[in-house]
Amino acid sequence: MPIHTLLEQQSARIEALEMRVTYQEDWLEKLDTRLLEQQHLIDQLQHGQRLLIERLQEARDAQEGDHEWQSMDERPPHY
Repeated sequence: MPIHTLLEQQSARIEALEMRVTYQEDWLEKLDTRLLEQQHLIDQLQHGQRLLIERLQEARDAQEGDHEWQSMDERPPHY
């Protein structure tokens, strides 16, 4: 094979590999951005959950004397 043909083949392979690397870098950047968005959403949901738990506990404490049953898992007396 002539050296010119070998150089063209090598050049084509290198260009193909560079395109793949560029595509993968772009894909990884998008994936990283999406993961950060999801983590932010998870943090918000956990914060909201903690607030709801605190409010439920406050409501339960406020009604503590009004009911004989205390646990959310217990059935109320009318069952």
